[in-house]
Amino acid sequence: MWIAYLCLCVLPPKSRVCIVCGPRQEIAEDLLNRFEGLFLRNHPEIYTELSKQGRTYAILNNVKVEVFASHNISVMRGLDNVKFIQSDESDFYPKFQFWKRIIILYQ
Repeated sequence: MWIAYLCLCVLPPKSRVCIVCGPRQEIAEDLLNRFEGLFLRNHPEIYTELSKQGRTYAILNNVKVEVFASHNISVMRGLDNVKFIQSDESDFYPKFQFWKRIIILYQ
């Protein structure tokens, strides 16, 4: 819900929000489906628009929300206009990948 609030009220247009979650792509896609589901009951028109978009991104109020599996976050290095990064379940990153992920997230 916090990310939806940021998209609707705080972040300027053309911003980007990145969410990093578990190691499997299906987990990232499920997280985005739950994000879209926030709007199903009270704002079905927004839900309909979000559900037409890609499996790994959603554009809400001209702010792009992208989800990444933790094994695939090196692609985040080239993204521009990133205003917010959320690392979901960071405690469960494998120990050998922990510092690599932290370095990429802070760059």
